[in-house]
Amino acid sequence: MNDSLVSMRYAKACLQAGAAQHVLPQLKQDLHVLSELFRQEPRLMQLLDSPTVRTEAKLRVIRQLFDPERSAVVLRFIETVLQHKRQRLLPDILRCFGKLYRERENVKQAVLTTAV
Repeated sequence: MNDSLVSMRYAKACLQAGAAQHVLPQLKQDLHVLSELFRQEPRLMQLLDSPTVRTEAKLRVIRQLFDPERSAVVLRFIETVLQHKRQRLLPDILRCFGKLYRERENVKQAVLTTAV
C-alpha cells in the first residue's frame, strides 16, 4: 500500500478519535508539539525508528514527553503506530492530520507577500 495512503488512514483515525472524545484542539496542539520535537531533535525520530530499541523503551520516552492524563489520545495513537511498525511515517501522518484538521475546521491557508 502507498505510504501516503497509510499516513492518511492513520491521520483520519487519530482525528476521529480526538473528535469522538471532544479533545481535538488539545490533540492538534500536542501533535504540533510532537512535530516540532521531530524537527528540532532528529535523534528522537532516529530512536523511534531504531530496530534495536524495544517498543516499550520507545513508549517510555514518549510518555515522558507528554502528560498521560492530558494527552491520552496522543499516547494511544503513538502506541498504535509503534506497534504496527509505522513510526517512520510519523512526520507524514502529522502533516496529513494537520491538513485534515484544517479541512474539518474550515481553516484556509494563505501566503502574504509584501514589498518590504
